Amino acid sequence: MAKNRDKLKAFLKAEIQGWSDAVNNPQAGAELAVNTYGKDLGLDLTNSIAGATEQAQKLVVSDETAQNGLFTISQTLQDATIKSLSGAGITLKASDLFDMSLLTEVYQENPGLVKYAK
Repeated sequence: MAKNRDKLKAFLKAEIQGWSDAVNNPQAGAELAVNTYGKDLGLDLTNSIAGATEQAQKLVVSDETAQNGLFTISQTLQDATIKSLSGAGITLKASDLFDMSLLTEVYQENPGLVKYAK
């Protein structure tokens, strides 16, 4: 990771920008999928818009991301994940599974990305 840190941060920044666009305008993303990238797949625009909207509202956005930015995972959520895994017999520490350092740096260097919702 250290060798490619700048590339990884650039990737995360681009992902945040792309998901910000998708969250703020799911119709545009659906139109690209239907009319450009998947035009030979027989996709339905109405269904694609509905799917993009549901995805944005229920899978990508949360109270956590609204406060701290997309892709963030609070310590509370990390702890809950570790507890859930332990219930399945998997013993890990949060640091074994989560590394928020790159994302933290991206948001420190680009604080405007935190407020993705328009």
